[in-house]
Amino acid sequence: MPRTAKHLLQIQLSDDERRRLKTLAASRGMTLRQAALAAFAAWEQNLSHPAPPASQPRKTPESKPKNWLQHAAKLDWTKCPEVEILAGKDRRLWVLRGTLSPLSDILQCVEDDHSVEEIADIFQLDPAQLTSVLKFAGLP
Repeated sequence: MPRTAKHLLQIQLSDDERRRLKTLAASRGMTLRQAALAAFAAWEQNLSHPAPPASQPRKTPESKPKNWLQHAAKLDWTKCPEVEILAGKDRRLWVLRGTLSPLSDILQCVEDDHSVEEIADIFQLDPAQLTSVLKFAGLP
């Protein structure tokens, strides 16, 4: 069997970006290497499809109230039927029901002005479930 050449690829990331990537990889049961390869494969697939016309606006949660993320952190999430707690040895983590997608990462993506479609695609979520969670968090 022929040997495959291996090459080193370095990417500079902030501590927050690195932590987020590691969390996403772990939530999918992947190593960081596997997650990076999957991301490159998804990027390659996106590049092969033409982008939507620039006239189509992104669907981002409109009129985000100031400090909405702080407000969302203080909500009683036990009352939202679309989320649940995953309990581990060392901690408890809020995730979207039926997924391993961390609620905090999803809300941070909204704070970073990613569209609902982008977030649903990144975390492989049902857009209706995501919209329901965002409405619970106080976004239109």
